[in-house]
Amino acid sequence: MTVVRAHVRQEPAALVVGRGLLADRLAAVTGRLDPGVVLAVSDAPDPAVLAEARATGRPVLPVLAEPGRVRVGPLERPGEPGCSDCLSLRRHRAASRSAERAAAWLRHGPDLAATPSPLLAPVALDLVAELVTALVTAPAPAHRGILLADLSDLSVTPHAFLPDPFCPRCGTLPDDDPARARITLVPRPKPSPDRHRVWDAEGRLDRLRQIYVDDHCGLVHSLNPAALGSLAVAGAPIRLRGTTAFEPGFGRSRSYRRSSVIALLEALERYGAIGPGGRRGTVRASYASLGNLAVDPRSLGLHPPEHYALPGFPYRPFTPEAVCRWLWGHSFATGGPVLVPERNVHYGPSDDDRPFCYELANGCALGSCLEEAVFHGILEVLERDAFLLTWYTRARAPRLDLGTARDPTIPLVAAAITAETGYLVECYDITPDHGVPCVWALARHPSDGEPATISAAAAGPGLEPAAAGALAELGPMVPTVRDHFPQHAGRARELAADGRRVRSMIDHYLVYGVRSAARRLSFLTDGTEEVPFAPAPDGFRHDDLTADLRFLLDRLADSGLDVVVVDLTTPEHRAGGLRCVKVLVPGTVPMTFGEQNRRTWGLPRLLDPAVVRGRGMPVRGHADLNPDPHPFP
Repeated sequence: MTVVRAHVRQEPAALVVGRGLLADRLAAVTGRLDPGVVLAVSDAPDPAVLAEARATGRPVLPVLAEPGRVRVGPLERPGEPGCSDCLSLRRHRAASRSAERAAAWLRHGPDLAATPSPLLAPVALDLVAELVTALVTAPAPAHRGILLADLSDLSVTPHAFLPDPFCPRCGTLPDDDPARARITLVPRPKPSPDRHRVWDAEGRLDRLRQIYVDDHCGLVHSLNPAALGSLAVAGAPIRLRGTTAFEPGFGRSRSYRRSSVIALLEALERYGAIGPGGRRGTVRASYASLGNLAVDPRSLGLHPPEHYALPGFPYRPFTPEAVCRWLWGHSFATGGPVLVPERNVHYGPSDDDRPFCYELANGCALGSCLEEAVFHGILEVLERDAFLLTWYTRARAPRLDLGTARDPTIPLVAAAITAETGYLVECYDITPDHGVPCVWALARHPSDGEPATISAAAAGPGLEPAAAGALAELGPMVPTVRDHFPQHAGRARELAADGRRVRSMIDHYLVYGVRSAARRLSFLTDGTEEVPFAPAPDGFRHDDLTADLRFLLDRLADSGLDVVVVDLTTPEHRAGGLRCVKVLVPGTVPMTFGEQNRRTWGLPRLLDPAVVRGRGMPVRGHADLNPDPHPFP
């Protein structure tokens, strides 16, 4: 390796490691740079140059030519995360065709590396020298960012990236342990008693975009606004760990800004839910060997025994002696740590254990603090539990008189859905025994047309917030399903005729677009009484969100329900001031998609008529549960 130094001079100069056109040009400016910095310079990607520069133990600034451009950065500082290896990982995930790019470089890289780019003209070299000088001499160098100089037009674009905690060179993740899992709630003042978010995410969208969104090396590839009828929608594609495709976060609202922040936060929530990213699991054992240290996996809901015998069924039967990986969480019932099966916390792929059951991001939530994330994670669990309790037991539910809402937007939103789509909108109070308000929103075709019905649900700190949440979910779904259904009507009829063929979330709503299948909702829609909105419980109207959370926890404890929280927060979440959690409430019914994936065993509440306040059909055993696929979208 050639080490190029500046012309002989008295004062100390930065060191240039490398050779070629770029190295020769940068040697002339090293006297203006911090002498503690080493420039790793090459006219084509060359790992040996970077390795030699790192061997000096000093801060290293890579400067290298890539096809069509020159990259300056990131400035690596010993002992600090955010190195070139991190950047490579981020770029690989952010690239839309990263596999093809890697294959092309593997094939043509040696030839490209042997010949300097003809675009490295003197003017381009001068530009790079100025960029290096500006970056290194800045008061606080952006060592977690890079500059890309396009050699075709000499334009320069900055790109920020987040250190990767899984980086083999600089990544550090602590081991999971019970002390880290313990949660101590602290006060979180709210903007107003009826608000249940501590901070205004919309007001921080620009900052969040700066941290997370970059099409070159960002955690989130882009924010893509669009229109859906009168709604502003947005997508935030993110490539999750262990996957090869982009998975989008979605936002739908009446405002592009709000939709964008919803989409971005949903993508970041999924990033936490896919797999462990904040701590490394250390416990692999059987439930029998752990005893009281662990949540009983049966209390989280298992598949019917006969499903485990289905050909190709990807889940294994649970036995107390079965060994699996566990993560530490916090039990609010005991006030201390408890172990939870890792595959009940994360839903992503794993090359380790076969899970005991199908899992989704049920109960995963994001917040500006732990208390906020836990509060909203609980509500999601309760929303889905109430919906499935109502469905499986065919429980009657009173229809809410939307005109009695104190919040004037509730009837207005329902009327807007009807005006835009023609669908009639109804809301049903499906609150179970714990008393935390839950609402099922239903859109019905006004005549005999199809899709016949579309459903949504929400839980909230009052019937009105729950109804508002359910309507917010329903509003964008109605035109989407309406426009999507005709091209899938044939498949929808096949699914309606044989529920065993239902495999995906889309399949579930297709079934109940079929007029004949929609009649299965008659237990809900026929002959139910109409009731006014009841006032929200005072326990949800504190000035402090933590007080609201304690009230929610007490409500569940009074019904015999524990709340277990696993902190999923990654270093990437912390960079934006966010916390991510997985909330589990043992005994509640988990949402599943695909009829063979229903998880109804091990849940005594499902067979207790008092849980649905005596409104369900008589259920003496699992054979009496509703056998049809649910209509949750």
